[in-house]
Amino acid sequence: MGTADVLERQAGQSRSTALAGLLRERAALHRRVAERVRAG
Repeated sequence: MGTADVLERQAGQSRSTALAGLLRERAALHRRVAERVRAG
């Protein structure tokens, strides 16, 4: 399981909407970086 997946799972379990939003933003950032790395 990748970092983005873990962050998404934590966001889904968070009772704080602010924290959930932050975790989802971080997950998206991790996904963008991973795509750039794969693209070379």
